[in-house]
Amino acid sequence: MDRKWLALAAKGFALCAATWVCASTAAPPTTAQIDAARIGGLAWLMTHQQRDGSWQLAGSASVQSTSAAIDALANAGIVRGFPYMSGLGYLQNAPSASVDALARQAATLHAAGTPVSALMARLGEVKNGNSAWGAYPGYGSSLPDTPLALSAQLRAGTVNIPTVTTTLCRGLLDALKPDNSFAYLPGSAASGAAVPTAYAAMALHSVRTTLGYSSLTCPTSHVLATRVTNAASWLLARQNATDGGFSDDGSSDVLETAIATLALRHIQPTTYAAPVGEALRFLVTQQSADGSWGGDPFATALALQALPKLNVGTLADSNLNGLPDAVEARLGNNPNVPNRTPADGNGGSVVGSTVSQLLASGQQHQAFGLILPNLDITGTPAWRIDSGLLPDGLVLNPATGQLAGTPLTAGVFNFQVVVSATAQTDRAIAARIDIEAAPLAEGDVPLPAWALGLLAAMLVARGGLLKNRRRNDA
Repeated sequence: MDRKWLALAAKGFALCAATWVCASTAAPPTTAQIDAARIGGLAWLMTHQQRDGSWQLAGSASVQSTSAAIDALANAGIVRGFPYMSGLGYLQNAPSASVDALARQAATLHAAGTPVSALMARLGEVKNGNSAWGAYPGYGSSLPDTPLALSAQLRAGTVNIPTVTTTLCRGLLDALKPDNSFAYLPGSAASGAAVPTAYAAMALHSVRTTLGYSSLTCPTSHVLATRVTNAASWLLARQNATDGGFSDDGSSDVLETAIATLALRHIQPTTYAAPVGEALRFLVTQQSADGSWGGDPFATALALQALPKLNVGTLADSNLNGLPDAVEARLGNNPNVPNRTPADGNGGSVVGSTVSQLLASGQQHQAFGLILPNLDITGTPAWRIDSGLLPDGLVLNPATGQLAGTPLTAGVFNFQVVVSATAQTDRAIAARIDIEAAPLAEGDVPLPAWALGLLAAMLVARGGLLKNRRRNDA
């Protein structure tokens, strides 16, 4: 399996004496420390988004990293603004070669409210003969591919019920080891590892809560609640007693810690609150000075996902550009001043290719008109600008969706439009309007900057002379 981006492998492990109680003595971080880590990580993500809307490291794993980054923004309550919308746009159009990428892509887009029927159909088509999933279409079953794909189907409500037992028995539970861990490959003699165990536990828990399954016979009998609890206990025995991190070999790892934390919180946040807090201590202390975790967008996004979830709007965003005020302050921006492009690197998305949304163009000082789409909203729709800025001189009619006026300033203007109606879920699109500078009249020669400054000074001086003359005449 090609998982260089994950940099994880099955390794040997040492068992703890009992449960998580003996696993770690690291104190949980304070709220202020968590907040600072979150803002630093968000600032790094915002400034390392690619011009096409994606996040990726050295041209690889763009779908996985972008999916994780969007989930990280949503975990911080950020579901508006150009960074979030352009990331969604990229994800809607990006091809996914691996099952891992396809499953993450489908799950993220579904959580964002984007239709994923085509992706879910493809996910069903790339099953193998065991009704499970391998690293790529046609490959033998593997983890975390099978639990990731199954979890995506569970979220979207597209699980094939007649074959789900086969999926669980031959694609997931066949990877169960005698010590209650899960290996990367079903039937493998290799030891279990933290990453497949965490994803398997999350998938089995979701099967219980979503489908109502309590037990399976494969032919060995499996009580799902027991399997989930035992897998969680095995994970907790991998928690480092010194720093609170998780790993297979005793040397705490950011990715393994973030994934284990997500699993424990998914299974039972109250029961595992103490070890989760200790894991957060490790993640906070491992954050780099630039706000990232190792300069890796995937690791950074997973670490941000592991932090406590915030409701939408918890982080103040005064200029509604998708960057919280605290993030703007860290970047050296004034949060009260509207930003045309939210962060370095943004604004280069290709609408219709990397952002499947709205693109329009106009000319400075020329009348402009555009009717925004209603996005198939039934009833009486209403439009509003949810984030970003319209070109100066344009006004939106919220009742008709018409943008009209005369653009006063040339440039690229990114914004997010939300369409809503009574008893309907709001729908949003990312939009961009390019305003071309007004052409010079024939024979006109543009003045250099120094000449414009001199002209301005002369006009000010002339105004003062005229004012004194009027006083003398009076």
